[in-house]
Amino acid sequence: MTNFWQYVISGLATGATYALVALGLALIYRSSRILHFAHGDITTAGTFVAFTLLGYKLHYMLAFTLALLFGAVLAMIFYFCVLIPAQRREATKLGQIILTLGLGLILQGLVIRYGGTEPNPSPFRSQTSKPFRSGGWSSAI
Repeated sequence: MTNFWQYVISGLATGATYALVALGLALIYRSSRILHFAHGDITTAGTFVAFTLLGYKLHYMLAFTLALLFGAVLAMIFYFCVLIPAQRREATKLGQIILTLGLGLILQGLVIRYGGTEPNPSPFRSQTSKPFRSGGWSSAI
């Protein structure tokens, strides 16, 4: 029974993550009518900014807020400085999609350049978290 509840909670968390990704893609498509293939790369860049700020011992909420602002500003700069001028020059939909692929490749290169390809320890201290018990199972938060 212990594994059942862990699987349920893990499945709900994974499903919620997939739902957020799908919601983001749907919102971007409905607002701009462009398939934005750099959506995941923008969120990855924001995550790396958050981990970098946490590495500098910033408070979690401040790092979270600054990472969200970074991702939003990056997306707005791309939209207003690249996609809008392309639309004004009557670029095709395929051309605009290729621009989003290009942004994704640039962001992937920057993440690899500054983040590296080797795994690094997380700035979170999961070893110091206290376990909580509910019924017959326990987990660390």
